[in-house]
Amino acid sequence: MIGPFISVILCRRELRSGLHLFFKAQFEAEKIKKEINAIQKQITQKKKAKEDADDLLKEKVKLDKDFVEMSKKATDKEKEMTTKAATIGNIVDKDCHVSTTEVSAQALSRRDFK
Repeated sequence: MIGPFISVILCRRELRSGLHLFFKAQFEAEKIKKEINAIQKQITQKKKAKEDADDLLKEKVKLDKDFVEMSKKATDKEKEMTTKAATIGNIVDKDCHVSTTEVSAQALSRRDFK
C-alpha cells in the first residue's frame, strides 16, 4: 500500500511531466503559427505582384492542419494536467495553526438546526 505522502509525490511528478508536455505542445503550436504568418506575408507579396502563389497556398493549408492538430494536442494536455492537479490535496501537519474563522465554521456546521 502506498502511503499518502508517496502518492502525493507521485502525483506531483506526473503533474510536472504533464506540464512539460503541455508547454512543449503549446510552443510547437505557436511556432507553426509564426510559420503560417510568414508564409501569408509571402503570399500577399506575390498576389500584389500578380505572381502565382499556388505552392505557398498548399504549404499554408498543410501548416494550418498541423496547427489545428498541435493546438488540440496542447488543449488535451492542459485538460489532463488540470484533472491531475485537482486530485492533489493539501497535507497539513497536526501542529499547523487553525484560524479562528475555520474553527467557527466547523462549529456552525456541526449544529443541528431544528
